[in-house]
Amino acid sequence: MNTERGSTGRFGHSEATWKESYRSDELLAVACPICGAHEPKDLAEEFGLTIARCLGCGVVYTRTRLIHSQAHYDAPSTNAPKKYDAIFKGKRKHPRDVNYDEHLRLLERLLPPGDLLDIGSHAGFFLRRARERGWRTCGVEPSATTSELAREQFRLDVRTGFLADVGFPSDRFDVVTLIDVLEHVEEPRRLLGEVARVLRAGGRVFIKVPNVRYVLAKFHLLGRVPGLLEDVFDAREHLVYYSDRTLARLLEESGFEVEILAVPSPIQAGGLLRRTLRGTGAGVARRSHLGVRLPLATDIVAIGRTPPKPLPACS
Repeated sequence: MNTERGSTGRFGHSEATWKESYRSDELLAVACPICGAHEPKDLAEEFGLTIARCLGCGVVYTRTRLIHSQAHYDAPSTNAPKKYDAIFKGKRKHPRDVNYDEHLRLLERLLPPGDLLDIGSHAGFFLRRARERGWRTCGVEPSATTSELAREQFRLDVRTGFLADVGFPSDRFDVVTLIDVLEHVEEPRRLLGEVARVLRAGGRVFIKVPNVRYVLAKFHLLGRVPGLLEDVFDAREHLVYYSDRTLARLLEESGFEVEILAVPSPIQAGGLLRRTLRGTGAGVARRSHLGVRLPLATDIVAIGRTPPKPLPACS
């Protein structure tokens, strides 16, 4: 079983064969991906997929998901080089560069640049920013198309595959990043176990995920109006929806000390009104003592620290 799914970016759904509705035989009913319980309380339905809250651990997840929910990332792309050509040639910045630099500054408050592994590296846009700031970078990306672009266009060390399969030794990295990745992961505990293995003592895992409080607020306010918001949950590819509490508990139960829970700047994509609303809401959340607990926070950043290794006993 693969330990992680997803990428830090996407080419867009124009290359995916999404459908507007799915039959039951196209879906897989699953237990809670965090605690394994079969105690769901259904919350919503999107394109025939059911989103539920686990009554065992409280996490929200896609209870009836697509059997191959991440398959579109593996499809060969013909327009990707053209779409990103100006970025590859250094003529234009990537829309997320501001976000990537913010993530790196937050990490650099905790430790100096060292060995960084990015999981779900896409075409290497985040990694090339990290390398410019002095990090020694490496990446893992399941898509053969985008990992090849990272190698060819940016000369980055991005391995094609999944973390458990690429053979990194234990205690190899100072930081592991998962940016817009963990919500795609079928078995997050297994993945975080691998992350803990490849991190050195005192190393950090950096995670950015959508805030389920924001997603649910959108659904309750706007999602039930036909045609207004058709893809509130991204249920066709998002498998788990985290709050600050469920994400912190997952990290702690995976052996990490939660060091930071913060509201990052939202991705500035879409029209002017959308960007303004997202930016204003996130700004309010960042200034509030409630922070990531507010539904105005579009996303959550969490940083977990691996505990120091115990000293050997005196003989």
